[in-house]
Parts: sequence; C-alpha cells; structure tokens
Amino acid sequence: MNMKVSNIFEDEQYLLRNKEYVVRDSQIDMANIIEDCFKNKKYAILEAGTGTGKSYAYLIPSMLYVNQNIDDIRVVISTATINLQDQIFKKDIPYLKKVLNSNLKINYFSGKNNYLCIREIKKAMINKDIDQLLLKKLIKTINSGKIQLINELSYYIPHSIAKNINCSIETCTKKRCSFYKDCHYFRAKIEAFKSNILIVNHTLLLKDAKVRLEAQEDNLVLPYYNTLVIDEAHTLEKNCQESFKKVISMKNLITYLELVLSLDVTKRSEFFNILSKTINNKELNECIKLSKNIIDKSQILLKIESQQETYICKENAESFKDILDILKDIELNLNYLKDTLVKSLGFIQELPFEEQDNYLSYKMHLLKILNLYNNLYEFFNFEDLNEVKSIISNSDDTIFISLPLKIDEILSSTIYSRCNSVIFTSATLNLGDNFNFYKNALGLYKFKDRVVQKVFDSPFDYKRNLLILSTCNNVEYSN
Repeated sequence: MNMKVSNIFEDEQYLLRNKEYVVRDSQIDMANIIEDCFKNKKYAILEAGTGTGKSYAYLIPSMLYVNQNIDDIRVVISTATINLQDQIFKKDIPYLKKVLNSNLKINYFSGKNNYLCIREIKKAMINKDIDQLLLKKLIKTINSGKIQLINELSYYIPHSIAKNINCSIETCTKKRCSFYKDCHYFRAKIEAFKSNILIVNHTLLLKDAKVRLEAQEDNLVLPYYNTLVIDEAHTLEKNCQESFKKVISMKNLITYLELVLSLDVTKRSEFFNILSKTINNKELNECIKLSKNIIDKSQILLKIESQQETYICKENAESFKDILDILKDIELNLNYLKDTLVKSLGFIQELPFEEQDNYLSYKMHLLKILNLYNNLYEFFNFEDLNEVKSIISNSDDTIFISLPLKIDEILSSTIYSRCNSVIFTSATLNLGDNFNFYKNALGLYKFKDRVVQKVFDSPFDYKRNLLILSTCNNVEYSN
C-alpha cells in the first residue's frame, strides 16, 4: 500500500470500482492537503461543507501514512458524536480496509464507564439487586467473551442500574481484580494500545490530556500518538472547557461527609475502629452544617427558585460575601481534616488486597472529598483572569464552578507538544470569512506558517434539492 492518495481516488481498482461512489474534487483536494500535512509535519484547519465526504478525505491519508511508517506513527481520530464514531468504525473503516487490502489494527475506544463491570454484575447475582430476567441477559453478555459497550447491547438497561454495574474509576482495582483478565474495559484498552489507528471521542481525548497535565503516568487513558485528526472540531473548545472545569457541589459534599460520619464501629472491622478515633467528628459535623447553611443562604441571596447561573468576579465578590465567608470556613475545616483523610486512604492501601475490596465505596468517598477540597481551595483565586467563577443554585443544592476561559495553553502543553501534525475539520469553523477566531481560541496562532487553512464549499445543490415548507394560514395568538 505504498502509494499516493491520488491513486486511491483516481485508479479504477480502488474507490471507482464501486459504482455508487461519486467523485468529488473537493474531497480529493482535501485528502491531498492532509497527506501533505502528514508528510511535512503541518497543522490544518479545513472547513468541509455538507457532502464533501470528509471522513474518506482524512481516513485514506491516515491509513496510507501509517502503513508507510508502521513503526513510528500512530494516528488518533477524535469525534464529538456517537453517530459519527459508529459510521467511521462500523461502515467506513471496514470498506476502506477491503478496498485498500489493509491489515492495519484499527480500533474504537470509549470511556471507562461505558463498559460493563464483571465484578459488579457478580455481586448483583449474590445480592439479587437486579431483575432476574435482566440479570440473565447480563450474565450471558459477560460470558460471551465479546467486548461490548453498554449502549450497544441489544437490550435496555435503565440508568439507575447501569450506573451500578459499569466500570468505575473510583471502585476499579485494576490488576488486583480477580476478573482483570476478562474485564471488558481493560481488554479494550489493551487492544487500543496495540492500534495503528485509534478512534475516540473528544471527551476521552481530553481526559487523557488532563491525566498527562497532572502527571498521572499510571493512569494514562490513551497510548502514545503523534498524529491527530479532530472531526467535528467546532465543539473542541467547549469540550475542553467542560473537561477541565472544577465543580464543588454542596449536596455531594454533605453526602460524602455524612457517609464518613456514619461509621458504626460496633459492626465494622478493627480498621474502622481505628479510623473513627482518628477522624474528628466535630469538624465533620461543622462542615455539614456550613454546607447546608450555604444552600439556604444562596436561595435567599440569589432569590431564585429554579436553577440559574450567577457569575462571580473580583469586582462583585463583595455582593456574595455571606456565602463566600461560609465557603471559606468549610475550606478551613476540610483543611484540618485533610491529613486525616489522606491517612485513612493510607490505612486502606496497607490492608491485604482481598480486604481492600471491602472498603472501595468508602475509599471512593474519601477521594471525592479530597477532590472537592482541592477545587474549593482554588475557587478563591479571583486574580486568575483565565477562570470564570459562577454559582448555580436550586432547591436542594448550591454548586460552585470554575471554568477555564482560554484553553490554548492547555491544548498546547497536553496535545500539540507531542503531535507532528493535527488536522481540525468540521462543516463550520470559519467566522467572518477567516479562521482567526478559531486559531486564537485553540492556540494555533503560535504555529504561523505551519497551519494550512481552507474552506471546501459543499457540492450539495441546495437550490435543486432543498425544499422548505411553510404554513400559509398562520394563527396569531395573544395573551
């Protein structure tokens, strides 16, 4: 398969042998640009209108490029929607592998919570927590040996059940789990790390970026890659902000603290006996009391009954002084508890592996409290102009949010720094007949001459094929 992109589009032995394939100059032009970007380590912003056929335009150059550099190149293709992922992996890839006679390893990989957890299903068998008919289907699935995503199963699992039987970052014991070798998630991850081309979604791509930013080398989500194609790239900025935002929910904090406070040493092990003597119940109770107070005061101060977001900055922080003062007290109390919580995690780690599994739920809540504390500590930094602070208040919760305003440095340090070439493509990327806004938002202005940019108009004949229906008897309503 040592050939050029133009051969695949123009030679009758490839795409043209399919009588349904329609030659599109814009598709060929786009594919040639991507091929050149890969070869010369360039970036590209390519707006491709409806009907351009952009998936073939980046898949074919990707497959050829990897094949010609099999030991040095791994391409990751990221999309925003499940529909496009399914189209690429289930339709486009099988066809192109057949046309190109390719044996490349191309896989699809999803987030951890999209896979069934065998251990949790086995627990449900013992505890009889699930309807028996559904349980039989789940057992048949995990015994089949086939890796399946929850949303791809032929039967429906209610969300209330799915959230308790899926793989979870908090409760996963990784290689210590007795079902590790059969685990759907880790089997999929092993295949992903063997891939020449890997298809993911933006959320997973950015989850990996966040892990690398925090230097969590033991928790890497994706394998090493040096070439990236981002389809539906118009959503990337928003996806990145969502992935890196910090959330502090008072309702969640109360839940986690109450669980720690509810230790019943008369019915628990010696471990909990030691823990109950270590943790200061007074500080726990004070945090719970203050958290409930914030929820009540937020309702009064913001004067709202339904969910609404209110922004806070250095200039208007004084207006929220009552709430922020209580929040600061919570932060101080959690700071006193922090060492104890970390020590508690250490106790769990020192237990024999088989005993640690008994405290997974407790460990999960300790980790969540510490995460909330870290987010809370950073919330008070109103000098950071790159973060937008806000409060969302509703009938039973008050949520504090820090959202990154600019994501260019995040992308630069976590993705661009290791990629020779990145392709951004979507049907809508330019604004005001140029890509300046997009380049500035994503930090691509730094690459100057290395960035190729082009708009491919849609070959779709809207005038002949688009029909607009409108009612002629409009009824006017008045209050």
